[in-house]
Amino acid sequence: MNTRTNRSQPGWKFLPFKFVLGSVGLVLLILILGVVHLRLQQRNHDLGEKLRAYEFELRNIRETNSVLSKELGRLKTPENILKRAGNMSLELSPVIVTQIVRLPEVEIPTPGEALEKER
Repeated sequence: MNTRTNRSQPGWKFLPFKFVLGSVGLVLLILILGVVHLRLQQRNHDLGEKLRAYEFELRNIRETNSVLSKELGRLKTPENILKRAGNMSLELSPVIVTQIVRLPEVEIPTPGEALEKER
């Protein structure tokens, strides 16, 4: 039995070319996937940095909001309002009945009633 390869067969000549072509294709595929992976890692890192910046900004806004809401609550107390009115030399008097204005209630027709009135 002859264990040597028969080089006279037509398939043997194309075997190394197919093997090289497949190997190059596999290497290119791995290279492309590596570049895509690195790009996605960079994008993920950038988004993480943005998220940290937004969380820091949100924390600052919440702290400021907390301080301002406490100050607003303090400013809305009746004692503080009366003190500020006295400092600004405003005279607060009781409400006079003639100062109260009541607006008449107007009935708003539904779209169906508006069409019937037009006919």
